[in-house]
Amino acid sequence: MNHQKKKDKIRVADIAATAGVSNATVSRVLNGQNIVNSKTYEKVISAMNALGYHHSISINTLSNKSSLNDLIILTLPSINNPFYNSVVRGVQSAAQRYGYYTLLYSTDLDGDNLNRFLSLIKDNNVAGVITLNNLTPAALGKIAAVTTVVQCCEFCEESDCSYVSIDDYQATKTALQHFLDRGRRKIAFINGPMRFKYARHRQRGYLDFIRENGLDFREDWIVQLSDINFDIALASITQLLSREDRPDAVFAVSDIFASAAIKVAKKIGLEVPGDLMAIGFDNVDISLMSEPPITTVNQPKMQLGYMACEVLVERISAPDAPSKHILLDTELIVRDSTMA
Repeated sequence: MNHQKKKDKIRVADIAATAGVSNATVSRVLNGQNIVNSKTYEKVISAMNALGYHHSISINTLSNKSSLNDLIILTLPSINNPFYNSVVRGVQSAAQRYGYYTLLYSTDLDGDNLNRFLSLIKDNNVAGVITLNNLTPAALGKIAAVTTVVQCCEFCEESDCSYVSIDDYQATKTALQHFLDRGRRKIAFINGPMRFKYARHRQRGYLDFIRENGLDFREDWIVQLSDINFDIALASITQLLSREDRPDAVFAVSDIFASAAIKVAKKIGLEVPGDLMAIGFDNVDISLMSEPPITTVNQPKMQLGYMACEVLVERISAPDAPSKHILLDTELIVRDSTMA
């Protein structure tokens, strides 16, 4: 009894002291304000968990939760991309905090796959869905018709459905400006499948930056790949870097692609960063394991998942509340692959 009373008296100041941040920072996290970086956000959440502080994150009540199943499904387009690992951990952490279980469901959601997925939702009275898949408005509408749904990372631009993501367009321009500041003007772009929002937005950012700054451009400097796969990237990047008029910098939409570019460069006798600079995206483990380590755009991966789950839980409690469209900040982490 005394232990429970102690928990009830936990103050913002207690959380701030435990996390080593200000009271105002804790208040921003509790109020769902998108102005706290990912490391600070995770410190505050860890402090709340350590102190046993249970906060509803702008949810008025969860009294109706008991009438729902306690299962949240998290859909992924693939389990091969290491970027998803931290996002999944963020979703699972928030789900556990609010008393939900998570089920990972990895497949493309179209055709018969979508119909099977809808049956799974209906048969199990699923509380809600967090989706990282690229979905058509029609597919997203069908899911939203049978359960509460929030998009994470990927989102359908033609839908008003809630999402938590990043500004891929601006993150791309920031990375390219880093090349330009180091005198690189022949910049190639290694992209993923255009069915994904991130690929379309990053390519648009690349093309606009090249045009706005009057940089050298060749259409064959845009390499379009079918999957985030190291082996698939090697052959195409070998062709790109073996040309007489080759680029002096490579911006890749994945650290996996950037690592492949560095491997190819070294194999054909180019020095990195002297002959070729490389920037990746996501800040996954391979960016540090590569030699040299890769300059990369860091996404707040765990925070993306955590906030997506918070938005979902809020919408489960208040289905008529307005949709939320949240874009989190990214950070360019400069490492040796661009430090000539």
